[in-house]
Amino acid sequence: MWTKWEVYETPQLSDPPLIIGVSTSNPNYALLYSHANELAKFMIDKMSFKLFARVYSDAFPSEVKIGADGVSAVPTGDFYYLKGRQDLLVFTSTSSPNTQNYELAEEILNFAKSMGTNEVYSIGARFLETPSPKDVPEVLGFATHQEGVRRLRKKDVKIMKDEPSLYFSSLVIGMAKLQAMQGYRLAVNHGEPRPHPRAVKAILKVLSSMLNFKIDVSSLDKKAEEMKEIIGDIMKTEEQQVTPADDKEIYR
Repeated sequence: MWTKWEVYETPQLSDPPLIIGVSTSNPNYALLYSHANELAKFMIDKMSFKLFARVYSDAFPSEVKIGADGVSAVPTGDFYYLKGRQDLLVFTSTSSPNTQNYELAEEILNFAKSMGTNEVYSIGARFLETPSPKDVPEVLGFATHQEGVRRLRKKDVKIMKDEPSLYFSSLVIGMAKLQAMQGYRLAVNHGEPRPHPRAVKAILKVLSSMLNFKIDVSSLDKKAEEMKEIIGDIMKTEEQQVTPADDKEIYR
């Protein structure tokens, strides 16, 4: 695997948990599964995280993003830090890796360990259910150890059982266990239209409680209120797609 690291600063941190917010760049899926990147960006902006390292890798898609100015950029993975009552690390990227996930996960975890990280929290969307857009997002999760599962339960996280959890954002938690790190996966079922303010708020409520930080989510509440009309239109469309004839077929 080819990788290129750029480290701009080496902050002195105290046992910083790593939060991984990585979503797909595939336009066919980005609208449904962008929760992780949205959450990472929200935290970075609201809490004034500082970029300190960047990784390039051929594990990311073979593509470039062309900006409004016509300038291209290859995918990157970015590390940010915040010093505070609880020092924190955030890793996010312009795309989820689509090859060599094991190798890149190991590099990212090794880098985090070099910064003193012992706990990893990965954010994402669950693929197995599609709830109604009106449903209140429910946070689901799993952990690398039973102690972690008990901790999630205490935070009212619904424990995922007897199912696969796919792609890099899940795999990296399994890899954390191999690195003797405590790992947690926090997810929601997709269903809310993008952006996903209610889902991001729900995950942040759990995350902030587990990691003892405060964050102002009032802008998420405002966005959720603005989206009520959009959700209403979606529900009307879904209802119109079920005609009386369809009802007879469904209940025959």
